[in-house]
Amino acid sequence: MKTLYVNYLLIKYYPYLYIKYYKPKYKEGRVMRIFTLFITLLISSISFANRIYLNNDFKKTSKGKAAYYREISNSDNKAYHIKDYTITGVLIREGSFKDKQSKIKHGEIKEYYSWGNIAYISNYHDNILDGKRTSYYSTGEIKREEYFSQGELERGTCYDKAGKELKFFPSIEMPKFNHNGEDLETYLSKNLFYPSEAYQKGKEGEVLVSFKVRTTGEVSSVRILESSNILFNKAAKDLIKQTNHKWHMGRYENVPSDVTMTLPIVFSLNK
Repeated sequence: MKTLYVNYLLIKYYPYLYIKYYKPKYKEGRVMRIFTLFITLLISSISFANRIYLNNDFKKTSKGKAAYYREISNSDNKAYHIKDYTITGVLIREGSFKDKQSKIKHGEIKEYYSWGNIAYISNYHDNILDGKRTSYYSTGEIKREEYFSQGELERGTCYDKAGKELKFFPSIEMPKFNHNGEDLETYLSKNLFYPSEAYQKGKEGEVLVSFKVRTTGEVSSVRILESSNILFNKAAKDLIKQTNHKWHMGRYENVPSDVTMTLPIVFSLNK
């Protein structure tokens, strides 16, 4: 009697897939079909186990209340590959993220129209556009190609559906900080509060903060994406909140729009 050995953890968590043995009278092709079926079912089960259900706000919920679902795989220790689907199975976004919550885009991100056609292919570094970004018409033709360096647009081209080049205008115009003639970096440096506990302990750090600038200049939805030390989190959020109503609105496809931004706040004792 021959035995087909399977890892103990697989037996423990997937007992219904375990094949203990097969008899020699089975032909080789039959055995391979059984083994192939086992592998296929195992992969499907693992994928299902990594599925997360989300509501309309992309917050975790039960399967019965879900509008979307997410599948997560970890290709290496530095990034997660995440795919978001409508509850009916239409892929709407996929790409590389630093975290399982898909807060920090890091690498290539593809976004799709609700019927499945590609809408955007973008490249990010720490949630900031960095590299080529291609936009598509809903019918599949290239709409624009833009090149970014650390969030700043360097150049771009617009096209009509026939591929003819059009006069260029940016797809995204980021909100502009405006307070008594100061630029953002100067304002943040002047108003940064160093937490006393961190100062006393000689701690330095960096906090990556996400926030939304509305068309009114209001700042909302301030949240921490990444932090080297929790001691700095409150000070970083408070600093961003101080910029409330000190922004000119952003635009998307030349239309006034709320824009989500990401900023690194550095706490250094040498400054």
